[in-house]
Amino acid sequence: MFLKKRESKISGLIKDIARAVMSWKKSIYLSAKTRRFCLTFFSCLSLLLPQILMPVTLVYAASSPWTQSDWSGGSGQTNWSDTTKYSSSSNVKTSVANQVTLSSTEKFSNTGFESDLTGWDSGAYVVNDQFTTDRSGGAVNGSAAEPTGGNRVVVDTNNVLSITGGVLSFATGGLAAGDPGLWYSAITRDQGLTIIGSVTTPNPATNPMVFGFDSNQAGNIGSNGIQFTGGNIQAYEGASAKAIASSYTAGTTYQTAITLRSTGAYYFIKGGAYTNWTLIWSSALQSNTPVYPAVNVRVNPNIFSVDNMRVPFAFWLPTPLAFDSFASAGASSSETTGPDSQTTSSLSWTDQIGTWSASGGTAAATALTGGIAARTLNPSTANVLIDTAVTRSLGNAGLVFRYQDSSNYLIAYHDGTNVKVDKVVAGVTTNVISGTGTYSAGATLRIITDGTLINLFYNGSRIGASTGATVTDFSTATIHGLYTTNTGNTFDNFTVWPRSGISVPDTDLTATRDTNTKQSGLASAKLVAPSGNDANFTQSLNLGDTNSYNLSTYAYTDGSAVTSSDLSLYSATGVVATTFTSVGSGWYLLSGTATGAITSKPYGVQVKAGKTVYIDNFSLTNYPSSGTLTSSIFDRGGLGRWGTLTFSATTPSNTGLSLKIRGSNNTDLSDAPDFSACSTISSGSDISDNSCMSDDYRYLQYQITETSATNLVTPTFTNFSLAFDFIDSPNPVLPPAISTTEAPGCSAAVGLRSPDLFEIRTQKNSATLYFAPGSAPYSSIYIAYSNLPDVWKYGVEYPQDFSSGVLNYTINFLQPRIKYYFKIRSGNGCAVGGWSNTMSARTSSMDVRGVYFRNNLIQPQIPARLLTPFLPPINPVVTPVLTQNQPITTPSIKTKTKTCFLWWCF
Repeated sequence: MFLKKRESKISGLIKDIARAVMSWKKSIYLSAKTRRFCLTFFSCLSLLLPQILMPVTLVYAASSPWTQSDWSGGSGQTNWSDTTKYSSSSNVKTSVANQVTLSSTEKFSNTGFESDLTGWDSGAYVVNDQFTTDRSGGAVNGSAAEPTGGNRVVVDTNNVLSITGGVLSFATGGLAAGDPGLWYSAITRDQGLTIIGSVTTPNPATNPMVFGFDSNQAGNIGSNGIQFTGGNIQAYEGASAKAIASSYTAGTTYQTAITLRSTGAYYFIKGGAYTNWTLIWSSALQSNTPVYPAVNVRVNPNIFSVDNMRVPFAFWLPTPLAFDSFASAGASSSETTGPDSQTTSSLSWTDQIGTWSASGGTAAATALTGGIAARTLNPSTANVLIDTAVTRSLGNAGLVFRYQDSSNYLIAYHDGTNVKVDKVVAGVTTNVISGTGTYSAGATLRIITDGTLINLFYNGSRIGASTGATVTDFSTATIHGLYTTNTGNTFDNFTVWPRSGISVPDTDLTATRDTNTKQSGLASAKLVAPSGNDANFTQSLNLGDTNSYNLSTYAYTDGSAVTSSDLSLYSATGVVATTFTSVGSGWYLLSGTATGAITSKPYGVQVKAGKTVYIDNFSLTNYPSSGTLTSSIFDRGGLGRWGTLTFSATTPSNTGLSLKIRGSNNTDLSDAPDFSACSTISSGSDISDNSCMSDDYRYLQYQITETSATNLVTPTFTNFSLAFDFIDSPNPVLPPAISTTEAPGCSAAVGLRSPDLFEIRTQKNSATLYFAPGSAPYSSIYIAYSNLPDVWKYGVEYPQDFSSGVLNYTINFLQPRIKYYFKIRSGNGCAVGGWSNTMSARTSSMDVRGVYFRNNLIQPQIPARLLTPFLPPINPVVTPVLTQNQPITTPSIKTKTKTCFLWWCF
């Protein structure tokens, strides 16, 4: 509407000029042809000129201080009057009013089970083969695993491998190692990857078979497997068997499980004499990837069978009773993180005999008592697998186990030649196992106890008789630790594992949607874990990085307190350290920190064996390492000074927040420096002192940068406030404005012709105006100027006698790189004349001059020393010194108006 009115006014003016030209008969002769040409020319001009005018952008009238405390409107701000928007942002969240935080994205889907349990797994498997469909020998190769796991790969030259009665059967007549054999597709090795299966052992037990992970799809199992042979169970690693002091009964069905480490594996068995899942071996051999789930023969066996071949999608690792790498010098307790990053209990060390310390990643005795030293902790379990890495200097170095007091205990040690087990009863030492073991610095010494049986291993080999030694004196003692007879002996990676009571995840939990018990929304997930093992309820995600994430959910049991005995949060590396916070009505918030992965991993909860829990509103989020919000460009509205910036921010530990400001006199800040070149501004600072700002600049933009070093917390920006004013000169306080109302009874007269302003020469802080004075009489000149075209902010009056030539006047204290508007009128006592035409000119940014003419032609700016005056004054003129700037408005008196076009006035 404003633009249309302006176009109409200009068109009307041009038409008036045309009519005036046609009426010039007294002052100048124009032929009829010339008058017709002028009429046509100005009529066309009146139509065309509005079409080429640039649109006028309305400017929001700024007031100080300018504040912004709500960015919930999002990006897209075009006017500072809309204080809920901004120009752009990256990695920040603004949807919450009065907050700018780093953004967080929910990684889980179907977090509240509002309609179903889609996306959540209570027993998902990479491989699950139940061998449902019968297939004759020679027909198993290429068939599909049932229900999942891809196609089976079979080597069976003599067609002796078949599927019958729901099991995979191996008959006699095999050809060689791996023939017959069955493999599944490749899987990337990862710690916690587990294979579980049911094996009915050969009868008689004369020839071996192997179950586990292979390094390829042919021949012997070359990674980590369990071998049944000759009545003994062995760890089969890299095509080499390790005797592990466990036996089986031929023809008996055993549940077997192998869990991979980054290097090595854990081996478990259940069935026969092993009532519960039992850890039979742990190793640090083999790290090949990928691996292939497999079962095959080592030599032509007697009949045996395999069923329920499964590789759970969720990773699982056993939890040690105690672990210590002695990484913390002088630590008096074992560590809370196991050898494969499992969470475990921290137990206190006790110096039972002599004194000990930890330094440089190893433990050693610092003093002996009676020639020995013993340090123990109590995992409260008698039947254990204990090992430590031993570096011997002199004397005996090894383990003390089933310790009762300083006169009754068992010890296992290397004496430099032999590896032994001794029992000390009432201070009397008796050897019970002894065997040669070539010493190797840092090799592992291991003890496995089962009731009265003890088995001794050094550097992966059994020492002594395969049945171990019978020790009846200390079968229930639960204290174990380190032993030495020399302070130069050192120990590392001390680990205690339970032999039984381990919850290998061989049975799935039952998950159903429940609409009666819920934390919010419409439903929850009811999870019932089996009685035999802990079970996971997870969602598989590839987070694409290894950053830390906030993992949480709400849990309910029966209204009583929810604790870690009911469930814990779970991630790819196992159980997550979980905090339980009551939120009322029996519901608890479970929160913890999980680590992301670049491959697909499970995240969720692990429900303890036999427990029933309700779960609602899962969440897995984190924050980016940094994010920015860039404001829109603020227009102060004119000359002035920038003042103090204040803002409010919260920066938790490991987070940071900074604010930068830049400015310019260009509306788009095209000549402003990049924010990266600007210095940070603290709250309470005067921004004009900043490297990218100046009081001279009319336009301003700020940028907030937020950072998080842990990805778990975010800073919060809540308020921006910037003070400014419109004055920046040696005379900051304006004097009262000149009255524009004629005094009653003013009898003074002023010339009817207005001044003619035709040239302006500018420098960085000044403008010199050249003008022809108005007609006599007059005694003073008024000059009005402003940085806005229609708002006259400043003015000056100076005495001036009549002159028949050109006058000039210099206005100082202007701001650089600002476009100013000027107009002039004459005065005589109490009377004032009409205003001149209005001209605009822009001040420069350095020591150069710009020359501007009334017809809007602009002479290129040139250094002041090269500039020749365009039109020197006819009479000498003394340029007055500006003493005050005064707002001026148009007087209310009536004056004769004139219309000018280019240099002609009429």
